Amino acid sequence: MQDSKQNAGPSSADPILLSGSFDPKIKTYMLLQLLFVLFITLFGILLIPFVVWLINKHYNALSCEMTEKFLKVRKGVLVKTEKNVPLEQITDLGIVEGPLMRYLGIKQLSVETAGQSSTGPLVKLLGIVNAESFRDQVLQQRDRLRKTVHTDTPLAATAEDQTQLQILATLERIEKLLDQRA
Repeated sequence: MQDSKQNAGPSSADPILLSGSFDPKIKTYMLLQLLFVLFITLFGILLIPFVVWLINKHYNALSCEMTEKFLKVRKGVLVKTEKNVPLEQITDLGIVEGPLMRYLGIKQLSVETAGQSSTGPLVKLLGIVNAESFRDQVLQQRDRLRKTVHTDTPLAATAEDQTQLQILATLERIEKLLDQRA
């Protein structure tokens, strides 16, 4: 179970510390990927104008902002997605570069968190400008947040922490019983 504060998401008073911008080259990257598929089928060639329009709409819908406690990502045209990732839960920000991405000079930032229910990254940010710098700034803010949370409230525990402490206490009791029997 997660703490109710984490589920609440960023408040409107939570100031934006960093806004990620996206490289327009991702439109070319996406177009090249889709053109490959469309040219395989003759019917797909007719969809090229629609695909170009859709890619431009998708690019304009991309948004990534870091607040004091959250990384907020919005994307999508037909299916809109908005994710508020608590910085405290981010375990890794990986950078992916395929051959076509390297040729175009773009990178994909993949956000992985503790306790994700699915395999693979929770969020993928294709074409974020200065991906390494963005990653470093997000990780620095995460580390600052973790330090303040752990130094300011050392005794405050989330529901997950309480459950883990209960499990640990149970294991210690079992261990003592086993020692007594041996």
